[in-house]
Formats: sequence, C-alpha cells, structure tokens
Amino acid sequence: MSESIEVPIGDETYRMSPITLADLAKFENQIKSERLRIALDVLPPSTDRAEIVAEILNANVDVTEALTSMSGISYLLWLSIVHMQSDVKLDAFREKLKLEDLRILQTLIDKLAFGDSPRAEEDNNNPPAESTAPAST
Repeated sequence: MSESIEVPIGDETYRMSPITLADLAKFENQIKSERLRIALDVLPPSTDRAEIVAEILNANVDVTEALTSMSGISYLLWLSIVHMQSDVKLDAFREKLKLEDLRILQTLIDKLAFGDSPRAEEDNNNPPAESTAPAST
C-alpha cells in the first residue's frame, strides 16, 4: 500500500499514510521512553539508576506486544496521521478514540503496515505450519 487512506474517528476524518520503518523506530523509542519514565518514577532516589537506565535503553522492544495496548495502537496510528496532518496533537487524537474502535484500529494498523501485499494476505490466512521433522536428540 503506497497511498493514504481516510478514516473517520470521532467527529473528524483523518488521512493516514502507510507506516514506515522510521515510524516503527519512533514507536520503539516511545516504548523505551515510557518504560524509562515509569522506572524513574517508582525507584527510590537512593537507587543506582545508571544500570537500570542502561538495561531499559538496551532492551529489545516487542512491537507486536506493544501494539496490544491502547497507548501503543494510538501512538502508531498518530504517527501515520502526522505525515499528512502535522497539526494533529497526540493527546487530542487519543481523546477521540473509543474502546469499541479497538478491533477496527488493529486492522487498520495491519493495513497501514502491510497493505494489500500478497505477503500480508498469506500471513493472515496461513499461520506457520508446525514442523513434522523428528526432534533431534
């Protein structure tokens, strides 16, 4: 998918562009920033924070897991929107989202990330087959 799509959310229609690798990198950094903020908020001041900060910053982010939260879904959709509508603020966009929109929003992220490519269709319709090879001992 190389074109934008229009999606009504709340009382507005947003123009969303395909999700790019740069968007996914920003998404990963956002997840790390949230984890870091939470850790620094709950750690006592006497704690050696350097090691904890390094652990958080060096940890891998499971994007699929992060997209199971409304925070993750809304952030990635917002990244898609600001390519076309740079004046849309994240908090204002999140205020318009409703819980009942969750399934539609997850489907929308799949479409924006993978488009209508045969690969995306194949991945959605054919889960990986279990191996029939004998286990090695």
